[in-house]
Amino acid sequence: MQEGALYLESDGQLFFKPESIEEGWLEIPFHVQEKEPLRLVLELTRSYDYGIYQPYLNGVKLGEPLDLYRAETDLWEFHLMDFWPDPGAYTLRLECVGRNRDATGHYIGLNSLRLRERRPRVKAFGYDKDKDWRKEQILYR
Repeated sequence: MQEGALYLESDGQLFFKPESIEEGWLEIPFHVQEKEPLRLVLELTRSYDYGIYQPYLNGVKLGEPLDLYRAETDLWEFHLMDFWPDPGAYTLRLECVGRNRDATGHYIGLNSLRLRERRPRVKAFGYDKDKDWRKEQILYR
């Protein structure tokens, strides 16, 4: 395997081994068909040689960086925000900002990007429909 390359694992995971922090970024384009309440969720691998990545959506910083270090490898869902995106094209960017002091690398493994539907009553009531996610990100726990 060559350093700094993308690899598609047999189970469908996108595995990226950047040669440096500066080269450590991924962009995932997706399209939204209709304005409806959604939750933006990433399923990422956490492991001993994984880095810390800051998510951006269409250039807007989302929350705090995601620390992908874990002594024993696992999969983790990172819930980024609840929002009503307008129809159109979007790009999620994951940018390496370093690594945990215990990590041996700054790799990343992306299993999925999901736009999870919210409960039907959220759509029916139109709750937060007019809030601009670019100005304020919300994540309901």
